[in-house]
Amino acid sequence: MPIVQRYTLAAEYAELITTAPRRRTKHSNTNTWSTISKEASSWYEAVPSSKDMQDVVQRVQSNSQLTQHAVFTHIYPFVIFGFLFAFAYIVLDPNNTYIQSIVSDPFNHLEEIEIVITGLGTTIVGALVFLRLGIWGVAEGVDRIIKRATPAGKKMNTDPLPEIDILIGDH
Repeated sequence: MPIVQRYTLAAEYAELITTAPRRRTKHSNTNTWSTISKEASSWYEAVPSSKDMQDVVQRVQSNSQLTQHAVFTHIYPFVIFGFLFAFAYIVLDPNNTYIQSIVSDPFNHLEEIEIVITGLGTTIVGALVFLRLGIWGVAEGVDRIIKRATPAGKKMNTDPLPEIDILIGDH
């Protein structure tokens, strides 16, 4: 079975900078940009049309279980966990001498501990606000896509999706 090697710009560059004796291949004269453009043009078929995307967005929006509140409720624990994990990593890092001096003698550094905990709480609240704004922004974008897809007199496609919880699977 022959081994097939794709010639890309990186392969051609590697062939140009090698110190090994040069060997001629039948593909060495191939114009890589034309090859890349031929391969890339076939990817256009993989992208769905805007009409198909609008239909999918309409069907997803019509699902009563997929609300902004439900999405936020499912995502915010991961955000909090991520920030607490990062905080624990910073606190437990043995190379951070400032934090280690606070951890080794906490009763003499109560003000610094208060500032760090306040900063952590503020950062988590800020992250949750940005998460909520991001979810709202996506919902507004979906609304605009649907309003753009359905002219004033046309009826929207409201075929229901199967009754499963999209966020966490079957019941």
